[in-house]
Amino acid sequence: MVKELEKQRNENMQINETEDPQNSRMFRVKDSQSGTTTSLVFHTVTVLALIHSCRGQSEVVGEPQPIIALVGDDIILPCRLHPAMDASDMTVEWARSDLDPRFVLVWRDGVELEAKKHPSYQRRTSLFPDQLKHGNISLKLSNVKLSDQGKYRCFVPALSKEFSVQLFVAEEVERQREETEKKLQSENREEDMKHLEKKKTELQKQLEKMERGRERTKNEVIHMTEQKIKVTNEKEEVLKTIKQMENTGMKTCR
Repeated sequence: MVKELEKQRNENMQINETEDPQNSRMFRVKDSQSGTTTSLVFHTVTVLALIHSCRGQSEVVGEPQPIIALVGDDIILPCRLHPAMDASDMTVEWARSDLDPRFVLVWRDGVELEAKKHPSYQRRTSLFPDQLKHGNISLKLSNVKLSDQGKYRCFVPALSKEFSVQLFVAEEVERQREETEKKLQSENREEDMKHLEKKKTELQKQLEKMERGRERTKNEVIHMTEQKIKVTNEKEEVLKTIKQMENTGMKTCR
């Protein structure tokens, strides 16, 4: 019954559509029974805005894990719009709630507002202007200090969206690394010294062995010389004896 009444009402109405120069559409609805005409105007921009709203806005997203940096490092705190959209003309705020003033960086109307920035971050923070059109609103932080440790909030007021990331600054890591390197170098030197000491011991053993061999050779030479002298002496004695015998024989014959 309700459907039949709606069908009859629609049949009694005549809808005429016209388009005006301002890119708007006007619908004239006429009730055939009462003769009343109603004009409905829809602006295209409004419709598109409603459609965009229905589809949803971009989210502000970043790195879920904490960022760890060393004192003196140049780092990037990642943050972007997803889906990507041009953020060049948007206001982008990077801040720390524990600071006063809290702003680490403020980007507004296409420029960075240095006056809004906390004094400790002067000339140390920046965005990537050529990447804003792609939705990249990451923060670059140069020459990291121990005092930079904290929670950073990236906020886009036009979207009422934000993202926070934690930064840890490891002051001791570099010192520990240097100490470790020194320790390794010291251990390497000790290892080298042990190796040299071992080689020295081996060389000393070789020298001692050579010395013993030379002494043995010397003794052998002395022994051989003594033997040669002894043989020579014995030979001389034999010759002397023979000569004496010859002399004795000659006297006998006379």
